[in-house]
Amino acid sequence: LKNKTQTIKENSLIEFNIEGNNPYEIYTVYKSYKAFNNEQDLTNFTYPIIDYIIFLDSDDYWELNCIEECVPRMDGVDVVWFDSIEYHDIEKSYFKHHSRLKDINIKKECRINPIEWLKLLRQNKIKDFAFAWSGIIDFDYIKDKKMKFKDAIFAEDHLFGILLFSQAKNIYVYPKVFYYYRIRANSLTNQDKKITKDNILPYFKDIFIAFEENATLAKEYFKYVSWVETSLELVRFVENYHDKKISSLLKDTILYFYIKNAFKIKKFDKDPLCIKEKLQLLK
Repeated sequence: LKNKTQTIKENSLIEFNIEGNNPYEIYTVYKSYKAFNNEQDLTNFTYPIIDYIIFLDSDDYWELNCIEECVPRMDGVDVVWFDSIEYHDIEKSYFKHHSRLKDINIKKECRINPIEWLKLLRQNKIKDFAFAWSGIIDFDYIKDKKMKFKDAIFAEDHLFGILLFSQAKNIYVYPKVFYYYRIRANSLTNQDKKITKDNILPYFKDIFIAFEENATLAKEYFKYVSWVETSLELVRFVENYHDKKISSLLKDTILYFYIKNAFKIKKFDKDPLCIKEKLQLLK
């Protein structure tokens, strides 16, 4: 890391650029001013000691006290899971109070383990799960499990979140809203349903060409390719994970949703990624 900020100011964030190998194209990193005693500390700083990791999409925002409230609750757990609100900003601006945490109907702070999490999903008839930015994660935990987001798929937070929660020792449920998720036009999740050549991602340009630059078909095909890839990873995990009770609950609770959507790839006449041949592994 190379510091861009030259002076330390109270109640500010210190800005760093990343030099050298940067495959994920992370342009800026921020650290609290409290981490440095003086400008010399700042100049000498090159490599961070990371305790926890939290994700924030560039369109979204936190409550100001998000970090301060959540870090003390990380004691003895691998994940703190907090609540979120959707901020819709397409034709009209409004807030929508909907989230998976609300769906499991926990009203008070508590700790749960993976089995309790899966039983809550089942009891509340929740058939899928995703997690990325709605909490804080112990950094040593994801390093130990070698967890990362799968590249070049749609809805990568589903696979990541399921594997994250399934392998955690404990999860702290904090049913308080700290995250505002902005729904806007031309986002990756395509909330406005307007698919154009301009919002086709670079890594499936070849798919776009294979579908004769039909953006709607290309993006739909890519979505179902992603469900196939996600299903294959989940099946591998379920078959090989040492805790067979967790594996069984995963299979009974949410695996069907992903496999069902994976098989929708069969409706496409074209298959430029030859993904259909992998469906036999999901039968």
